[in-house]
Parts: sequence; C-alpha cells; structure tokens
Amino acid sequence: MKFKDLLGVGLSCAVLIWLAFTYDFSELWTALQGADLFYVVPLPFVIAVSFVVRAMRWRELFFMSSAMRFWSVFSSMMVGYLFNNVLPARAGELVRVYALGKKESLSKSAVLGTILVEKVVDLLVIILLLPAMIFYFPFPEWVKGAGWTVAVVAVCASVALALMALFGDRVMKTGIGKRLLEKQPHMDRIRLAGDSFLSGIKGLVKGEIIFKYTMYTVLLWGFELAIAALVAAALDIQISTGELLFVILVIVFGTTVPSSPGYLGTFELFGVTALSLIGIEGVGALSFVVMLHAVIFLGSTIPGVFCLTADRFISHSYSKVNLKQALKEK
Repeated sequence: MKFKDLLGVGLSCAVLIWLAFTYDFSELWTALQGADLFYVVPLPFVIAVSFVVRAMRWRELFFMSSAMRFWSVFSSMMVGYLFNNVLPARAGELVRVYALGKKESLSKSAVLGTILVEKVVDLLVIILLLPAMIFYFPFPEWVKGAGWTVAVVAVCASVALALMALFGDRVMKTGIGKRLLEKQPHMDRIRLAGDSFLSGIKGLVKGEIIFKYTMYTVLLWGFELAIAALVAAALDIQISTGELLFVILVIVFGTTVPSSPGYLGTFELFGVTALSLIGIEGVGALSFVVMLHAVIFLGSTIPGVFCLTADRFISHSYSKVNLKQALKEK
C-alpha cells in the first residue's frame, strides 16, 4: 500500500475516533430510525435516474463511436463506482477504462481521455458556483484556500485539454512532437496511444457535444440537490436550497483529501463542518451527513454489484453460444 493510501486510511480512522468522542451514537441511531419514510422511499428512484443521466452524459463524449451501446457505458460506469467504494486511490476509474474498452473494443487511452474531460468539467462547474457561495456564506479561510486551489488546477487542466484537442494532432505529426516520438524505442505504440487519447478529448471543441453535455450537467446538479433535499426532509431538517448547495460543495472539496475507500470519515467531517457554518449542529447535523453518505454509497454500490454480476452472466452466456456454434461448424 502506498504512503498516500496509508495516510488516507489513517486520516479516516482519526476522524471516526473524533466523531465517536464528540457525538452520542445512540442519539444518532434514534434520529436515523425516526426518518420519515415518505421522503426515503423516492430516494432509490432519484439516484437511479441520476446515474442514467450521468451515463448518457458520458456517452456524449464518444462521438467517434456512434453505435456505442448504452448498457456498456452504464455498466462500466457503475462497476467503476463500485470499485471506487472498496479500493483506495480511486482505482475504480481504471476499472471503468478497462471495462468499457473491452466491451466496445475501444482504445483504453481514448476512454481515459473522456474520463479526464468529465472530471475537468465537474471541476469547472464548481468554479462557476464558488464565487456565489463565497459571497453568500461565511467560508473559513481553509475552505477559500482549497476552493481557489481547485479552481486554478481545473482552469489549467481545461486549458491544457482544450489545446490538446485543437492542436494535438498537429503537434504529434509535425514539429517537436514528431522529433520526440522518433527518439522513442516504441514509437508506433506511443503514437497509437496518443492518437487514441486525443480522440477521447476532441468533444471539448464540438459545439453540439458541449451543449448536450452542459444540459446533462445541469440536470445532474439538480438531482444532487434533490437527493440532499429528500434526506433533509426525511430527518425534518430545515435548510434552504442555497445552503444545501453550499454543503454539497464543501463535501466535494473534502473528498479530494486522501481518505479510505468510500470517503469514510472525511465525508462526515466536511459535511458537519459545512452544516455548522450555517447554524445546523449536533446530532441533527451528523444524522443528515451519515444518511446522505449512506444513500450515495449504497446507491452506487448496489447497482455496481448488479452490473458486475450481469456482465459476467452475459459474458458466460456469450461464450457458451460461441462454443455451440463452433461445435456445430465442426
């Protein structure tokens, strides 16, 4: 296990110990048991629809593959989220790359390029929301610092990806890029990987894809707010839409910190900290964050397990069909 992973696990353990000494878990359990089922029941449906929209958004980036099957995109994404929940260092993203590349016979580099675009766009959305949040809410200095750090990184990454999408082919085939490749021992393999990666990020410069991707992103943030609002209503916590957005943003920043798989501990720490800044404290704040975390974790893990099982069944059935056909031909 790498030092970063050990640091993340240690940080998560420290936060959980702090929570255990700070809050009465019997009161937490009582609060969670008292959740209003009227608001809990719709949560699985809202979460499922949000993942469908997320998969549709990701599929838009594969403009070079018009016959991309939705199930391949959706199941690869959910299996990736499943492994993100159980493996350190967000290894699920690599699982997602491998799974979709294998199912649709795509270059792994091209799939990785689309995931990088996805991450950068999500960061850019946060940057757009950040000024309003800083203006309306009393951010402490550490949140402001983290926010602007993420903003700078996202802007630099988006500019770099846009430049690669616009000029990457030219650089690879002429000038300094060509000269550098000629010096490499595996030039053809590197060139193929580079071309595939560039094809994965070219959606950044296509107007129709940008428009559709933006619409899906707006929908996704609406679903994020709806999920948080249902959790708050289930626990009878009075909180405005703007305050919910503030809490979600702080949690998003918090989950960039190294932690154990599934963001255990850090999710709760940043969640209760954000709620305390808007006047919601005590076991009520913790119950909201724990329930929200549980809903998000189970909402991605259970479909991930289903998709992983379904993929194995489909693969096994397909192999049996191919075997029968081969025997008939003999």
